[in-house]
Amino acid sequence: MHFSKHIFIALALFCSSLAGFGQSYSTNGNAANLGNDCYRITNEVNFQNGTVWYSNTLNLNEPFAFDFYMNFGDNDANGADGMVFVLQQQGVNAIGINGSGMGYQGFFPSFGIEFDTYSNNADPFTGQNMGDPQSDHCAFLKSGDVNHASANNLAGPVQLSSTSANVEDGNDHIVKITWDPITETVELYFDCVLRLSDNIDLLGNIFTNNPNVFFGFTGSTGGFNNLQVVCLQENIIPSPESASICLGESVTLNAGGDPASTFSWSPIDGLSDPSIQNPVASPTQTTNYTVTLTDFCGNPIQREFEVIVQQPPAVDAGDDFSFCENGSASLNGAVTAQQNFSWIFIDDNIVFGNNNLAPTISTAGTYELTATNSDGCTASDQVIVSQIPLPTVNLGDDFAICPGETTVLTLTTTYDDVQWSTSETSNAIEVTAGNYSVEVTTNTCSASDDIIITETVLPIIDLGPDLSECSSNTITLDAGTFVEWSNGESGNTITVNTTDDYTATATVDGCSTSDDVTLTFFNEPVVNLGDDLFLCPEETITLNAINIALWSTGETANAIEVTQAGTYSATVTNGPCAASDQIEIFTINNPFVNLGDDITICNDVDYILSAANENISEYLWSNGSEAAFIEPKSSGKYAVTVTNVCGSASDTINIEIEECDYFIFIPNAFTPDDDGINDVWKITSQNILSMEITVFDRWGDIVFYTKSMDDIWMGNKRDSEYYLHYGVYNYYIKYLAENGDAGSRRGHITLLR
Repeated sequence: MHFSKHIFIALALFCSSLAGFGQSYSTNGNAANLGNDCYRITNEVNFQNGTVWYSNTLNLNEPFAFDFYMNFGDNDANGADGMVFVLQQQGVNAIGINGSGMGYQGFFPSFGIEFDTYSNNADPFTGQNMGDPQSDHCAFLKSGDVNHASANNLAGPVQLSSTSANVEDGNDHIVKITWDPITETVELYFDCVLRLSDNIDLLGNIFTNNPNVFFGFTGSTGGFNNLQVVCLQENIIPSPESASICLGESVTLNAGGDPASTFSWSPIDGLSDPSIQNPVASPTQTTNYTVTLTDFCGNPIQREFEVIVQQPPAVDAGDDFSFCENGSASLNGAVTAQQNFSWIFIDDNIVFGNNNLAPTISTAGTYELTATNSDGCTASDQVIVSQIPLPTVNLGDDFAICPGETTVLTLTTTYDDVQWSTSETSNAIEVTAGNYSVEVTTNTCSASDDIIITETVLPIIDLGPDLSECSSNTITLDAGTFVEWSNGESGNTITVNTTDDYTATATVDGCSTSDDVTLTFFNEPVVNLGDDLFLCPEETITLNAINIALWSTGETANAIEVTQAGTYSATVTNGPCAASDQIEIFTINNPFVNLGDDITICNDVDYILSAANENISEYLWSNGSEAAFIEPKSSGKYAVTVTNVCGSASDTINIEIEECDYFIFIPNAFTPDDDGINDVWKITSQNILSMEITVFDRWGDIVFYTKSMDDIWMGNKRDSEYYLHYGVYNYYIKYLAENGDAGSRRGHITLLR
């Protein structure tokens, strides 16, 4: 097997680290990077398929001329199948079908230049007839179709080498492909000889006027194989004939051609190296550069490149300046008319103020004004903005003062200028409650502060008017809020009973308010008119209150005289205190007693002789008894003397005790006071068959009635529990004795309580 020196170098580099390989081409399938921009499309293995693509697209509106090497292996008799130069729009990962299609089948839309090393006429494997000549040949194809009998065969086929029917000789073969969009001409040179040329409308006929295409190579093997390699260049595409840069910028010029060629650039002004393939051009004005080189075939080539230098816009960010902290300022930039521009805050990379030459700023820093003209050239200028610290002024927190007081507001720092809201300009001012502000200025920067001074709100204390009260009572003073009292107590209220001046003081935030009141306590007067009294006929009684009193009679005096029965009262006052007493004066008659007529009683009857009467205080009987009642046991004369406050009275009765047919005893008095003595009125009788008893009050109303001799009267009104007042009540009694006598008796009863 025979290889050229170029291929040996490529294979040697293939064994080195892949990290050093160029990155301008992409491989797919069985293709591999051999280094030095050489790529194995297939190996000597049946049924392989590989592609290699340049990473950037071509613009078919621009001409191109590619020089490169191709090696088809050294297996001539059974070598296969060949390679295809392809223009396609599927991308750098595209891959076709292996075998006789040379990996080109399946690309649509596409343009291909085939390098076919196997004649597919009566193919022993497929039986296909592609119209291939027996020699290794080339043709212009489209749409992934390699059948020369098809309408997709645009030109050829022709024998690939002008000197040999076989190119599977293990040697590198020089290939040149050119495209002229003006004449729409595609040319193929093989080993420096033009082998195929045709006018083809690549844009309109194949790529539907989309000028951007990828270029590269496909290759495959089938039942036969060969080592198939292409050696390209990283800078295989020359620079465009014209390029624009902005003043101060650079552009790399790529002459194309054989990198091992000799390059000569002129003029040399602005070039980094006029003897290399791709010098960096940095001209200060528009310059036409010409480069002379030789292609792979040693033919001299001259190419021209125009570098157009565009003038950048004029930009002025303005002079550096300062503004007051916490304030704002406007930038003042200027640019050439009709430019696009923006401000950039350098420190934080914040873009703002777009298309505004005088944006408002509030932050110090470096600001850059950048403008871009219609040629795409950009220029910048910077302005440094600093901030002046604001003066510090602090009137302190809001506070309160006592009602009616003043306070002094004082600035502790000296300033260039001071202006109070009161129009004063001194460092200290005396003020009352209100809202105040001050503005101070130093180094042209101002700061201000304000303060609110309020009056402390004190509670309203009203203890009311001076008060008087009796010494037996107390007075509660209520301040309505928490206070300190002058007697040492604290709280909302105090309760006192001592004559004094009392003061309540409330304190809020050091401010005080108070009220006072005088309390006077008076001793309560004493008045005693004594027990109730009895007034005898034509008697006068003196009532004495000791102190000056207002009497119920309307008199004002220590004492009064009364001559009539009634209720009398006296009221004695001392300040707000008053005391009263009253006395009942009863009219009492002179004493009176009536034991009745002399009487004869039956010897077996209990008879009670009564001297009882109203207002009698003493009884004295002739038998020595001092009771109101006696029970005579023998015949004789009985006398009694009764006494009250008005005097004495006496009476005598003669009583005969004998045997009787019948007897009726009617008591003339009783005392229903529940003392167990003479509490009921009951008639005593002997030998009486029936009796009807009726008792009347002084108005003639019946108060007691019965037909039973055993009934008693307890001093209550008939048929009720209403008890009658003391007084004299009349009775009427009708009776029937056992001996047939019938009669009646009338009289009166004294009811005493």
